[in-house]
Amino acid sequence: MKQAWLIAVVLLSACGGSEPAAESTPTPPVAGSLGDTWAWDGAAWHRAASTGPVPTYSASLAYDAKHKVYVLFGGHTFKGESDETWTWDGARWSLMSPAHTPGARRTAAMAYDPMHQVVVLYGGLVADRGEGAAGADTWTWDGTDWKEAGLAPGAPGHREGSSMITAGDRVILFGGHNANVDYWGDAWTWDGATWSRLDKDPTPRGRGNTAVAWNPTDSALL
Repeated sequence: MKQAWLIAVVLLSACGGSEPAAESTPTPPVAGSLGDTWAWDGAAWHRAASTGPVPTYSASLAYDAKHKVYVLFGGHTFKGESDETWTWDGARWSLMSPAHTPGARRTAAMAYDPMHQVVVLYGGLVADRGEGAAGADTWTWDGTDWKEAGLAPGAPGHREGSSMITAGDRVILFGGHNANVDYWGDAWTWDGATWSRLDKDPTPRGRGNTAVAWNPTDSALL
């Protein structure tokens, strides 16, 4: 986590603006979506790029350790939900052209699976003719193309706003919700073919868009 080019992609709604490239720290923004890229070097933030994806919020981001790039998928833009896949190599963004792609969506869960050396994406708010619907599909990214893994037996179900992280040699998905009706506080893992629940009741109170991290010392999800 101390790589000089480790990035934080700031693509948020209602928190916009375009800071001069010479500035090393953020300045108070004006209203609007952001499309800038910032890097944290361990001591300060620095603007890393001024070109790349259009201003976007609720996109999904994961680090692809095999190919040493960050992968960004989807999100909401001024045109609506996106199905674009971008990669960041530490210097520039590249728009990928996969033969297959998940449907346009935002708030999907995504993380790198070290065991199978792919990025895993689950659910999210999938675009439709209305306001969107929570998805229950699983996709994997191999560095070139997306592959749908389908609605695997024991899948967590239709949900958006779940959190997914790399935890040791696997991924763990936590929580999420379906509209404003159902909220979950459960934990699941993916074995390359199916989802399996890791925990059992009692669980944390159901929630979406949760901040989570993996503690390798205690092998614990925080």
